[in-house]
Amino acid sequence: MAILSSPKMLRAMILIFLLSVGCTSATPGKGSLNEVGTSSASTNLAFTVRRVDTFQLLSDVEVRVFLDDCSVLVVGRTDAFGRIVVSKALLRDSKAIFFCKNLFFCGSFPERPSNLMNCDELNIYLAPFYT
Repeated sequence: MAILSSPKMLRAMILIFLLSVGCTSATPGKGSLNEVGTSSASTNLAFTVRRVDTFQLLSDVEVRVFLDDCSVLVVGRTDAFGRIVVSKALLRDSKAIFFCKNLFFCGSFPERPSNLMNCDELNIYLAPFYT
């Protein structure tokens, strides 16, 4: 039995995902990947999606926003570098944002996305299914 296929390891990977959703603010000259402006003036939020166990950038991750009126909006998919930019105005009116990729657990924020308006960039880590 492989270590990564055990139920305990699966729970640990999910916990790591929940704890690893990070918020970073842009600081000029600090090597930030942020290209959307400063925290106070930015109108967009950039997401970078990675695989939790190898930190590989994940392309083609579908991003969905669940709005307050209970509708679901597919925002788009991450590019070849695992990045997608979403309007903060859209996130203000949302209940949740999900990141889904085939053969991976979907990721979501543990809080309303509107609470993340001071961020410029968020790092998302998805855990793969192991068979």
